[in-house]
Amino acid sequence: MQLENKSAVATPLRAPRIAFVGVGGMGVNTVGALDATVSRFARRVVVDSDHATLRASPVSHTLQIGTALTGGQSTGGLMDIGRRCANTDFLKIRDSLLNTDVAVLLVGLGGGLGSGAAPMIAQTARDEGIMVISVVALPFAFEGAARAQQADTALVALRAHSDAVITVPNDHLLVEDETEAPLEEAFKKGAEQLGQGFRALWQLLGQRTLINLDFSHLKQALTANGGVSTMIFAEGGGSGKVKLVMNRIQTHPAVARDNALAQAPGLLLGVLGGEDLTVMDVQEVVLDIVGQLPEGAAHVLGVGIDPALRNRITVVALAGQEAADVDTAADAGMAAAAGETTSTAPPKAERIPRKLVTAKPAPTTRKVEQEELPLSAVSKGRFRDVEPTLYQGEDLDLPTFIRRGQRLSN
Repeated sequence: MQLENKSAVATPLRAPRIAFVGVGGMGVNTVGALDATVSRFARRVVVDSDHATLRASPVSHTLQIGTALTGGQSTGGLMDIGRRCANTDFLKIRDSLLNTDVAVLLVGLGGGLGSGAAPMIAQTARDEGIMVISVVALPFAFEGAARAQQADTALVALRAHSDAVITVPNDHLLVEDETEAPLEEAFKKGAEQLGQGFRALWQLLGQRTLINLDFSHLKQALTANGGVSTMIFAEGGGSGKVKLVMNRIQTHPAVARDNALAQAPGLLLGVLGGEDLTVMDVQEVVLDIVGQLPEGAAHVLGVGIDPALRNRITVVALAGQEAADVDTAADAGMAAAAGETTSTAPPKAERIPRKLVTAKPAPTTRKVEQEELPLSAVSKGRFRDVEPTLYQGEDLDLPTFIRRGQRLSN
């Protein structure tokens, strides 16, 4: 099978300005796990309502939101509070994204701050013309149906405001010998594994490699994948490193259980190794993985050398998901949360309406007919979750002429 090498892509005038934005507890921990390898060409920002979580992060650029709502504590797992935190501090979020071309959101869904705030942050970035790639960790199975349902609902909203979404169930992040780990350690390991896989991908993108993989290739692959991909990551070391890493790929839940490779419409594949990496090592890995793709599936390959990986090999893959499967699963989660029947229609991004159009009132018996201005209430947009200002039973956020039912001539 012939491998596709598209390294002859025109070099942009300047590298894209990238910001890694960790949202919520797991997002903060994941961005904190990204070391100087990533920080060389991207800045890191962490966002949360919980002061203690931000204080424990090694990241210097922290953004605390929703202090007036939470008192500097967590959202208590309430997605609506997380959304209101982002609404309240919309300007702070926007300012933190200035001079950014690409925002990579790393977030664990299922809780309150991440699930509620991440879609709002993504929309804010998109409204500023920033490309948004969301890397999403989904809840462990033991976290229960309620958190899974909340994660599905948030994923629909996040997809609507992201250029691409990479999903990683937390259960995929733990290898077999880590499943007996204490609960706190399991969450920590999950964040570390997500950070390692993402770091390997960005390491390939951020340096000159044997088979070049750059940001244009990533954008091309994610677009070909319909905007939603599953990340598969594995490492192996020792004399049998290739065999070990391939075994871990084959037993990875995304491959063994979900058939992610066999059903992928497209694939981005990266291979990293030490200075002892051979052509045979790369060929064995690539032919095995690419051979599992369906006929006609596109793939992009990158291969790089990292001296720190001597006698080790790292494989990271972004496998596309079929659009119909993604939409059905996401819509089912959103409908379940709302108590409705499912629909296969893709989610639509909720936007602030630019203009309200209403029909003209019917002619009256008055001698001089007069058009009346439409008095229907418009959407509050970003402030839709903010509590109204009430005084003696009246909503002072509404204009006086609307509260008193007065008609204005055009």
